[in-house]
Amino acid sequence: MVSNLTVRVRYGLNGKYQNLSEAFTKNKKWFPPVNAIANWIRAKQGKGEFTDVAPENVKRVAFAIARRQQKSGIKKTNFANHFFNKRNGVEATLAKGLNQTTIRLNELYATSIGRSITKMIKL
Repeated sequence: MVSNLTVRVRYGLNGKYQNLSEAFTKNKKWFPPVNAIANWIRAKQGKGEFTDVAPENVKRVAFAIARRQQKSGIKKTNFANHFFNKRNGVEATLAKGLNQTTIRLNELYATSIGRSITKMIKL
């Protein structure tokens, strides 16, 4: 029995977070999405914060926050470090997965051969 096995692993930085990463933008100023900030304000209002902001003014406050973030900038994070970590990074994770897959396929193949031999003996 011959079988093909394909493994596809998607990893990387989702496009919407690229502006927060040092790897993609060093000093570039970024205007964050106003709707996301408005949703954040509404969530905070549900927890008792931002009580002085009227529902009709949420978008205005969100725009002011976004403009301030664009002007001041946001502290950038080096997201890419986690992908290259020797112990838990992508390469290490794929190597572990490959080893486990090889072991499991060997077990399944041995079981399949054992069943085939048993069937042939019964004939």
